[in-house]
Parts: sequence; C-alpha cells; structure tokens
Amino acid sequence: MARRRIAASEVVNDIRSGMEDVALMEKYKLTAKGLQHVLRQLVNKRAMRRKELYRQSETYADKALVEDLRSLPRHLTAIPVSIYGADDLELEGRVMNVTEKGVQVTGIPAAVDESKRFLIRVDRFQEIEPFVFEGLCRWARVEKHAREPVAGIEITDISQAAMQELRKVIGGLTLSD
Repeated sequence: MARRRIAASEVVNDIRSGMEDVALMEKYKLTAKGLQHVLRQLVNKRAMRRKELYRQSETYADKALVEDLRSLPRHLTAIPVSIYGADDLELEGRVMNVTEKGVQVTGIPAAVDESKRFLIRVDRFQEIEPFVFEGLCRWARVEKHAREPVAGIEITDISQAAMQELRKVIGGLTLSD
C-alpha cells in the first residue's frame, strides 16, 4: 500500500490552532497509531518542538506515559464514558482512552502522584454495571483550548468484579489504536 503524503505545514497549523487529536485523525484519515507517527515525524523533522507537541496533543502526551501503561494498547472511547470522583460525585469527567492498567481522564482535576477513587458509570448500556477503582495520577495538564484538566491515571486497586466491567467497556465501547 502506498503511503499518503500529508503536508507538515498544514498539520502544524491545525495543531497550533487548537485542533484536537480526534479532529486531526478525521481530517487526515489517520488511526491513533498513524497520528502518533505523524507527530513523531513533525518532531524528527523539527517542524515542531517536543515540548510544544506535548502540550498541544493528547496523543503525543500519551506516548510519554509510564512504561507499564505503554505495554498495553490504548483503546479510544467511541462514545462518551462518564467517570466520577467516587468520594465526590460532583467531580464528573470523561474517559478519553482506557487500558486494563489505566485511563486518560478529562474534566477531573488531579495532581501527579495523587491517589483518588473513581466511579465509572455507563448509563446507556445496562449490561455494564457501575464500578469503582483506585488510581494514581501519573501525569496531568490543563488543555489550553478547552481549559479543562486532563490526566493519566494508573489503576492501582480494582476488584475482580470491577475488572470484568472495565473489560466490558474496553470490549464494547472503544476503538483500538
């Protein structure tokens, strides 16, 4: 299969204007893995600085996750998956991507090395029961364009029953990258 050519200057302009990763993937017809490749090439060709991409792109920042979290493929959520602070249901966010070892969460503030309990509830799908797990924040930032917190949470404690529900989320509500 022949490789498509994508104009680096156009991608750089899109990223700097605040276009999100999902929109980039749609516009350029890329998978998450393909987008990671394009972003890596932008750094290698010095079209963008690594620090700049880390701040701008969730996909590029995901590459910087802890080695353990990289060992499993991340699954992008295909539909909104709600996540809450288990001890404070006022804290509501969305799961952006998920593995059996961690989740990327937007909308819930977290600090690096902070431990929190989370509740995932998928209201539209009765076959997935709400479940709770404990997680440790491995990285955190605030999205510039949305002014919304984003964090990488390593799952540190989860019951077997909750793990079964998490696997249902991964198997039924996500896209593999």
